[in-house]
Amino acid sequence: AGAPAKSRLLALEFEVLADSLELHFFDAGSVVSCSEADGFHIDAEAHRLLGTALARAVDAIGWSRST
Repeated sequence: AGAPAKSRLLALEFEVLADSLELHFFDAGSVVSCSEADGFHIDAEAHRLLGTALARAVDAIGWSRST
């Protein structure tokens, strides 16, 4: 399997582990995908989208942000 497929499988393993330990899990792959430039990293726009989504997920579980 290629890197994207392996990455999705790894995310599933982390999700199962987090669930078994009663930890929160955030799957970045549910928000962004790899850049077409190299097929592995994410680009600047994806970083922005990921940051926004992660901040919302943190807010949703009730963690407060320090200012």
